[in-house]
Amino acid sequence: WNIFNFRKGLIIKLIKKGYKIYILSSEDSYKKELIKLGCIIYPININNKKINPLFDIILLFRIYNYYKKIKPNIVLHFNIKPVIYGSFVSGLLNIHHINMITGLGTAFISKNIIKKIVKFLYFISMQKTNMVFFQNKDDRNLFVKNNLIKKKFTSLIPGSGINLKYYPLKTYPKNNHFIFLLISRILWDKGIKEFVMAAKLLHSKYSNLTFQLLGPLEKEISSEISLKQIKLWEKDKIISYLGFVKDVRPYIKKSHCVVLPSYREGTPKSLLEGAAMGRPIIATNTTGCKEVIDHGLNGYLCKNKNYISLANSMEKFIKLSLKKKIDMGKKGRIKIMNEFDEKKVINLYLETIKKITT
Repeated sequence: WNIFNFRKGLIIKLIKKGYKIYILSSEDSYKKELIKLGCIIYPININNKKINPLFDIILLFRIYNYYKKIKPNIVLHFNIKPVIYGSFVSGLLNIHHINMITGLGTAFISKNIIKKIVKFLYFISMQKTNMVFFQNKDDRNLFVKNNLIKKKFTSLIPGSGINLKYYPLKTYPKNNHFIFLLISRILWDKGIKEFVMAAKLLHSKYSNLTFQLLGPLEKEISSEISLKQIKLWEKDKIISYLGFVKDVRPYIKKSHCVVLPSYREGTPKSLLEGAAMGRPIIATNTTGCKEVIDHGLNGYLCKNKNYISLANSMEKFIKLSLKKKIDMGKKGRIKIMNEFDEKKVINLYLETIKKITT
């Protein structure tokens, strides 16, 4: 699902250019979709949710065996474990590789021994990396400052980009029952607690609001939220849980504002999707989110881990005229077109691959 939804455009372009694409990934229902595109799939259980020394050693050897078997000209790594273990193996086998840091995850947000271990693993794995793409300046500066990578081997990239044809500008809803939509994995560090508390506060003042939560439940993650907890929020009529859906566009189309009070991001796809479709967006003034919002123009930034600040931003949005809301959505669309078009991401990959392999 992750590869199909975030890398489909890049895969199609590479295949058109004559590249043969092998994918190492955990399997799900999207395997068939990737095979239809022309990819060759090698199933591998990555388990990004836990650090288990024995499991990770086995994973490392499996990656090594696959790379020896495939003999790739170049490898593209995404997400934490593939970047760390894939880069380490690529270095051992002298294989060209490009990493994308899609976000630093819970390990980097926390202040414990796990953070030190992850930093050490990044350091030893990236000694022979050809290029590391970062989705925001803060993440790049953090890696360079901690001597995990030299700046000359880094570049900024506008997230995974957004397919502007797939996410077209949609007419803004003109009804006065406002829908705030949060699209994310169901984790505490996505700011869901703040979203719920802000919803409680605003429900006490307004009767024409709906707060929707859309995304997959995550199991075996320390910051997961249980279905039982979500059911309690629904029972109290604070939020409406929409579950996981394959296509978020119909829900964005019906919404008035897309919200993401996350504690830290790479470049959040949900904000790009919302803005591309002409919806004002509200998010925390933190790494990853602040790059997508021009405060007061295409949305609002609020304080991190502060539900009152979030509620104030939502209320400010509620009080805007319909014309101002529509204008805000259109400015968001223009920003996405100028800065986050998927074509920019694909071209940067193609240029880097050509430079590295020739």
